Amino acid sequence: MKTTLMSLPDLTLPDGHMEVTAVTYRRRECHLEFRLGEKQYLLVFPDTVAFRVMDEKELTEFYSKNVEYSLFIQGSVVFRVEAGGWRGQNAHLDSGIKDGYFVNGKVAEYVVPSDYECLNIISAAPELKEITHDTLSVGR
Repeated sequence: MKTTLMSLPDLTLPDGHMEVTAVTYRRRECHLEFRLGEKQYLLVFPDTVAFRVMDEKELTEFYSKNVEYSLFIQGSVVFRVEAGGWRGQNAHLDSGIKDGYFVNGKVAEYVVPSDYECLNIISAAPELKEITHDTLSVGR
């Protein structure tokens, strides 16, 4: 089954080398920190149901030969999985992730590709923040 991805227009940045620097999970919220050029960013995924962090060779359902785009925007940081992904795997049927999570619109599956690691996550819509010196001093 092909995986269909859709860019999220609100979550785009200039193209460049993206390096994941940290992935943390606490109180049903997943944080992904990454560096793009000289800037540091934070993606916050609220209401996280499940996530996995893998390098590109382990995440075969997102290889370019398996992916189609319903919408592709240059510089996209996050893609929503429209078809395939966890829902396209037989293991999903026994995983305890009920399809109602996807259908009611509160939670969706997303993928964040980088040059070395990929985050595949089921959560509510993410929020992107730039990490600045002021952000660090108030504890994010």
